[in-house]
Amino acid sequence: MPIDTAIRRSGQATRQRILQAAILRFAQHSYESTTLRDIAADVGVDVALVHRAFGSKEDLFSSAIDAALDDSFRQATEAQDLAAAIAERAFKPRIDAQMMIVDPLDILVQSLSSPRAKPIVRELFQRRLLQPLSERLGAEGATRAAMALSCFTGLAILRDVLGVHALQDDGRGAVRQLLEDVLKLCLEPAEKASDQEASQAALTQSP
Repeated sequence: MPIDTAIRRSGQATRQRILQAAILRFAQHSYESTTLRDIAADVGVDVALVHRAFGSKEDLFSSAIDAALDDSFRQATEAQDLAAAIAERAFKPRIDAQMMIVDPLDILVQSLSSPRAKPIVRELFQRRLLQPLSERLGAEGATRAAMALSCFTGLAILRDVLGVHALQDDGRGAVRQLLEDVLKLCLEPAEKASDQEASQAALTQSP
């Protein structure tokens, strides 16, 4: 193997180790309390190498969240039954795409109070979640997409972070079905939702 190829591969492997260490750090500690020196020490490299590989702490934080998120939400936005697919995704384990051991939601929770981290999280949220859903909904779909995502992420925080008992699924899928119903109100055009409500009312009133 040529020497330059070996060096390049070694550099890529070190960069990957730094990224994985950053994912763990940011999932377990606040953005403000995490330093590049901490991450460098976790990997066993000089902090200067972290700077060369990623630049600033903000850049490394952005890369860590981006790497931790998988592609499953975007895939859900392509499903024929949009509300059902997103509701189903809400109840699947959220494991980071890099190491398969970290819930990306932990990084979000740890960083929400940071004025430096918040704009980074907002940009990634808009690019990775809001944008594909808005594009699926078409013109004037941004507000409906944002409302749907507020239900999706709010449920995740209350259920999985705070452990609110009423939102724990009892095996019958009642909570998942309720989320799907709420998402339909957000995602489907008003006229379609009204037609469905009328149809359900007619079925209820029929003998």
